[in-house]
Amino acid sequence: MRVNKRPYGYEEQTMFAIMAQILLIGFGLVTTGWTQTDFFPEETQLKTAFTNTPIDVCGRVVDQNGFPVENCIVCLTCGVATSTRADGKFILSNAIRTNQLITVTAVGFYPEIIPVELYLPTNRLTVELPPIILWPSNGNVIRFLFGGDTAFARRMLDPLEQAARNEFPVENPDALISVSNPLPGTLRVVSYVKPFFLSVDYPIINFESVVTLDPSTPHWEKDYVYFTLPGSLPALKTLNIDYVGLGNNHVYDYLESGVSNTIYYFNQVGINFSGLGTNSESAFTPFRKTIKGIPCSFLAMTTIGGEQHSITYYATSNKGGAAYLEFTNEAIQAITAEKLAGYLTIVQAHVGYEYTYEPLPQTLRWFYLCADAGADLVIGHHPHVAQGFELYKGVIIAHSLGNLFFDQLRLETMLGLLVVVDMQGNQVRQVCGVPVYIEDYQAKPMCGSIRSVFLRRIGEFSRNVRVFPYADRAWISKNLDQYTFTDRYIEIPVVIGTNKWNVVDLRTISLPEEALYCVTANTIGLNIRPGRDQMWFGDFEDVDVDDIQGEASRWYYGSQSTLSLRFPFRGISSLCMRRSSSTNITTAVMFRNRIRVMGDAINKPNKDISLLGYLKGENAGKLTIIAEYWASEGSNTFGRELAYEHPGGTFNWVQFTSDLHMPPDDPEMTGDPATNAPRALRLTISHHPPATGVGYYWLDELAIINWEENLNPMCKPILKTPHERNFLRVEGEPGVYKLGLTFRSYRPIQADCGHGPHFSFETMSLDQSTEKIVFKPTAVGLSDTQCIVIHNRGNQVLIISNPVIYPPEANMFRIRWLTMQGSEINTPDLSVPPNSRAMIEFQYSPISMGEHQATIELHSNDPDHTDAKRIIYVTGTAYADVPVRKITNLPNGAVQVLIQVPSTISITSTSNLMLEDNFSPGPTVKNVSNDGLVVPESQKIVWGNVVPNSALSYELHATNIQLVSFDGMLRYGTTNLPIMGESTTIVGPPNDTDSDGLPDWWEFKFFDSITQANPGEDPDLDGFNNFLEFVGGSHPFDPMSQPRITPTVTLAFQGTNLLQLTVTGPKIGSYAIEQSQDLSHWILLTSNLPAGAKILLPFDVSLKEAKFFRAILQVQP
Repeated sequence: MRVNKRPYGYEEQTMFAIMAQILLIGFGLVTTGWTQTDFFPEETQLKTAFTNTPIDVCGRVVDQNGFPVENCIVCLTCGVATSTRADGKFILSNAIRTNQLITVTAVGFYPEIIPVELYLPTNRLTVELPPIILWPSNGNVIRFLFGGDTAFARRMLDPLEQAARNEFPVENPDALISVSNPLPGTLRVVSYVKPFFLSVDYPIINFESVVTLDPSTPHWEKDYVYFTLPGSLPALKTLNIDYVGLGNNHVYDYLESGVSNTIYYFNQVGINFSGLGTNSESAFTPFRKTIKGIPCSFLAMTTIGGEQHSITYYATSNKGGAAYLEFTNEAIQAITAEKLAGYLTIVQAHVGYEYTYEPLPQTLRWFYLCADAGADLVIGHHPHVAQGFELYKGVIIAHSLGNLFFDQLRLETMLGLLVVVDMQGNQVRQVCGVPVYIEDYQAKPMCGSIRSVFLRRIGEFSRNVRVFPYADRAWISKNLDQYTFTDRYIEIPVVIGTNKWNVVDLRTISLPEEALYCVTANTIGLNIRPGRDQMWFGDFEDVDVDDIQGEASRWYYGSQSTLSLRFPFRGISSLCMRRSSSTNITTAVMFRNRIRVMGDAINKPNKDISLLGYLKGENAGKLTIIAEYWASEGSNTFGRELAYEHPGGTFNWVQFTSDLHMPPDDPEMTGDPATNAPRALRLTISHHPPATGVGYYWLDELAIINWEENLNPMCKPILKTPHERNFLRVEGEPGVYKLGLTFRSYRPIQADCGHGPHFSFETMSLDQSTEKIVFKPTAVGLSDTQCIVIHNRGNQVLIISNPVIYPPEANMFRIRWLTMQGSEINTPDLSVPPNSRAMIEFQYSPISMGEHQATIELHSNDPDHTDAKRIIYVTGTAYADVPVRKITNLPNGAVQVLIQVPSTISITSTSNLMLEDNFSPGPTVKNVSNDGLVVPESQKIVWGNVVPNSALSYELHATNIQLVSFDGMLRYGTTNLPIMGESTTIVGPPNDTDSDGLPDWWEFKFFDSITQANPGEDPDLDGFNNFLEFVGGSHPFDPMSQPRITPTVTLAFQGTNLLQLTVTGPKIGSYAIEQSQDLSHWILLTSNLPAGAKILLPFDVSLKEAKFFRAILQVQP
């Protein structure tokens, strides 16, 4: 009986259908880059220059403490090699300009392998790598490597899937793996990442396939079944793989025959396994092995059991299959037994929902079950998409590694992770993720900007642990003291036209490893939405390390299109499309994969999408971009639209954007939404003939953007970093606006802490830049100050010396050194001890009105700065010659302000504000806003209500005047800033209009409203609600800014058997007291205690037991 699988195109459009469309629009099937014919002589010359222009690679190698490592061998794939000097630095000269691997080896350390992007423009003569960190290999440390889902099956053997599931594929010369001789093809599939496997002590993968030569017994009810040929398994041995996890939902694809064959062939090749058995007991049996003297135990199990079918996939007492995690008693007993027996216990959990970027709550509970049962490390599989990491009760959990060697065609399954874990005893010493691009089913080391975007996404969807891109990998830091961060602030203009929106492409202004942290605007009324690219491969750059130079493998294009080095918008290459007027056939290119919207995998599709890209023309004809809408899976389509059109001509690079209109789901739809609802799109770009001659288009940096939540820039919204959102949609009335953007990047502490003196800046507020100091508008005769923190991350004293302030207005600025406590350091030079901080205070004291600028040059002994200097630009604005001479806090919350006149002052308020004047010795006040009212001498006058965000202007003529505000939110000038005086800042009494415990001034400052702040909400998700942020003086939208609230428990013995506990802390709620014996597990003793409460506990000192107590703020208004 011959039974076919789903029809062609179930996962993607079939190759036949794609080729038919390509032939209709006039070109053959080509997907490579430099093999194409050059359209211009300049193109050939550029490629020759590219090939003949070597590039240098330099960097520094440090150990786990940040100290330089001498005599390391550093080698590129092309054979260029060198060794490190005493300072750990190296230079690899005259390297070939193609993406390569750098291998770093040193005695006593694990080797590090770094994919490095060298496919770069010829004007880049040197690539400087961040410090490469080596970890010791001796002692009781085991380095594991975990790989994702693997199967040498299906399309690797049968590219067009012509064989039925119960048939052997026919030999196909185009197949990656030959049916008659599978080993050579399999060796090539694994070859690109082989160095990573050989660099560790013990590599492990999730093998998600039956191994058999007899496909006659398929599981007929499953949508997908497949098998691997036994001849492919020796390729795993060349990767030093000794063990694989088999606890998954595909090991029963060929029923009992498949189970017995799989066990037989793995035993035959000498590869151990767990998670599969002929019954439940054998499936739950762990594999045990002593590695470097440490007893280890490995288990693999799944929750994907096939309960919807008449035949399940899991093992029972009388049936073979996978270890079933939902047999919770058996699973817990299996894990706990290994832990109690003293084994380092590692569990591979095949759980979750396919194609999701983060695990759902029901998935997390399975990870937690494994950790609670005693697993020292939990590695997740099954979604086929790489997900984030989590720290749960001290246990590292990798939610999903995605694919490794797998034949899926979905775009989101093509980015995976290798995870390297160093275990010291049963503790994780360090863990990192190495990104791989699964190109045509082969895992290849990833390079370029896509790597950083992908790793930022991994960090975005991680939980309770900081994960960020560093060098080539996802760096996982369990504790705050394991990494540092840097904020960079810039200001950009944004022009909004009559369509009332524009898109800011952050890729053009941010560094690869940075993510947007905060956005502010210079006016109210703007709505800003971040967005993420769902295409990923629209930059036409070479994104991997392989043997193909210059490729764009996710695009179909033919002889009339090519990758061009002549006119890239960014990077090194763009896509050039040529069309002659002598033919009516259209030149077209097509993106190979469906581009799915966010939320598709969980049936919550976000269809708010836009197209963005960059375009250049030379005698070009009309260009059209068609978006065709597809179901997420299957062959159903839902129409198409003209996404973008350009009339042609000759023009330089322009950005184009257009909103797309994916049809909504049909509310009456029946069946599976993945196959019956529009959730994805495909792009076709066509160049129509020009009027005369030959026309050319260049395209670059294309993106399909999914728009997300609204941000109010007036509230200084904080985004959790890192993340992969590279675009901002700015909506508002037509005009020119200014946005302030703060980008944040992270770095492991080892990168700097052992390297001589290391000079780094840290900002003290969200809108501050370390490159440009912008002072608040300041009255002539007054001063404004800004401080920047200097952090010496090195291991030697940092010396900042010889500060120089250059014109034009150097006389209005000065600097001084401060301790972190604000005390002045009266020395010519600033000395900062290792791993310490100090401050530089910049002061602006204008002596004339207008804008003033200067340049400040700081010199240091940081060896990384060859010119030994740092440049800071300062700018300030003086608005009037009206110094505020004195501010005095009066009874009842009033504020007395003494101002010298004559002058004009503008008063604005954030709430309804009553102002009164007390005149002494009797000024003359002219109310400019009220038709020249003159106030007699020695008379008290009420100036009236100043409604929110409005202003009254007064011209004052007297020797002095006192302004008294009973609100405390008196503002001056046009800057909406609090009045500053010689000794204090105005902070008004706690007026609380909505009686929510948050004063009006605080709510308006952070939420732009006195009604939008809920005291119980936690907008920055740092565990502290708005009320605690207010009381503790922290920023409610900054997770790194945390309240300074430190409740404590004081202990005192009362006699020999009683212990008195006293709670101390702010009187802002009630407190609970918890007790622990190991500082890990806490139990509640009592709750609802006021600050200052005392309780007595029985305590027998003769037992000599350790007990710990802590107080927790429990109840807030």
